[in-house]
Amino acid sequence: MHNINDISISTSKKYKYYLFINKIYEKYLKEISIILNNIHNVNHSKEYWRIIIGPWLIISISNIFYTLKFHKLKKKNLKKNRYLNSNKTPNDHLDFTKKIKNEPNWMLCLQSEIFNVNKKKEGKKNLTKNIKDISSYSNFKQRLSFKQKIIFNIQKLLNFLLIKKNTIYWHSYFSFFKLLKNSLKNKSFNIFDQYNFIFPKFKYQKQYRTWNISEKNKFEKILNNILPKICPKTYLEGFQCIIKKQKKLFPNRLDSITTGVSYVSDDFFKILAAEKKLTGTKLYINQHGAQFYKYDPFYIHVGKISDIFFSWGRGKKNIGNKNIGKKIKIKVIGYPKKEIIINDQKKNYFAFISINTIGKTVTRYNSHMLTHTEYNKYLKNIKKFLDQLPKEIRKKIALAIKEEPDSIKIAKKIFKKDFPEMDLYINSGFHLSKISKMHISTWANTLELETININIPTLFVIADEKYELFGDYKKIFFDMKKSGYYFTNLYNAANAILKIYNNFEKFKLVFLVNDSVKKFKNCFLNK
Repeated sequence: MHNINDISISTSKKYKYYLFINKIYEKYLKEISIILNNIHNVNHSKEYWRIIIGPWLIISISNIFYTLKFHKLKKKNLKKNRYLNSNKTPNDHLDFTKKIKNEPNWMLCLQSEIFNVNKKKEGKKNLTKNIKDISSYSNFKQRLSFKQKIIFNIQKLLNFLLIKKNTIYWHSYFSFFKLLKNSLKNKSFNIFDQYNFIFPKFKYQKQYRTWNISEKNKFEKILNNILPKICPKTYLEGFQCIIKKQKKLFPNRLDSITTGVSYVSDDFFKILAAEKKLTGTKLYINQHGAQFYKYDPFYIHVGKISDIFFSWGRGKKNIGNKNIGKKIKIKVIGYPKKEIIINDQKKNYFAFISINTIGKTVTRYNSHMLTHTEYNKYLKNIKKFLDQLPKEIRKKIALAIKEEPDSIKIAKKIFKKDFPEMDLYINSGFHLSKISKMHISTWANTLELETININIPTLFVIADEKYELFGDYKKIFFDMKKSGYYFTNLYNAANAILKIYNNFEKFKLVFLVNDSVKKFKNCFLNK
């Protein structure tokens, strides 16, 4: 959780909090949609604005709720830190995320606002009066590598030569050849999907920041004070400028737009998608990542904004639940990565163990570890597991740690001190699968799909005590547990490793033909 430490939520309260926050979110989405329509002199629906402001709003409400509920801020800190002012307003959603993750002083200002609500209420103001014309901003740039620039320029030339360009791919997570194949199938010609627009610094305008929303309780009063101050400028000051820029860059009519991740934090994409949907463009979202935990509102968000959700496997049918309010079309496309394993002769390991980082958003509602306290317990559990293995075996097991600023230092310190005999790699999970016989996972996420997909035997040793499965996933992993591939008991997992070490080839043969593994592949990976 973003700088909110030592939180433990009982199972009985998780769903209660989930429903409460979702209810508040829907209310404020409706109210802010009306405000944004008035500011920009448009008449768009709530669903239009859901595409644009939805992720920011759910993250903001969740952060404020959990801070108010669980965080204890010392009074001396409240006095020292100034409130959020115009200099601290995020420029766009990515800037907002950066401030939450990497700027402790900004978070302290936010917390000071939460615990010191301004009692003086401002009167109504004309939201459309004295609004300055900022449409002169023209320095929209793309941050691209040299290779990406070449491909982008080729794509621009193709766009000019082609009479009809009816599809756009935007961080779709398709390979170059799959991108080309899909676009040709749709009678288009796309070889580029790495759009990365950088916004100019939009000038803060105070008249945009007076929102008159009715409040029924203290929490809503706090939201009314804070939300206008942390609303990204891309939704207010820079909104019309972005639309004008997009009209020059992209065709008026598109059949479809496809993305894998940009619907969350890329404001340029979100505004483009919302605008194009007004003209009948379909929004297609590809599955990215393999989270299996409960109460994730982004699943519901995807369901509400997309026309088709392309899933790696049938397990994602959980996205179509009653909370969405509409029937979502889900198309199973299979897991996209098919890699050829080429062993690196310099290093070879019996196994590699993947170690996760702290969850980066409160919107997961504590279905997995979120705090430093919980992360330390997770690392201690991994240490307990490794302590059961002889040093000679540990030497032949590599450590794979994801690089995240909030947790990488903690993990490296523990493992370098306690297990100096083990090689440690950063952000190298898939590389290690090429030089290791098997994968020991301490979680359940994307990397496990990658290793099982290429027939690397994979054991799940769940060290995160907060981790909860839901829906179809429970049955799949229950079967894997019965087969001896999924463990919640660390000692049993260590004993299994000892047996596998002495007879790996036999273990691998059995693993590859095991029914529970086949069911896993069928659910998450295969068409």
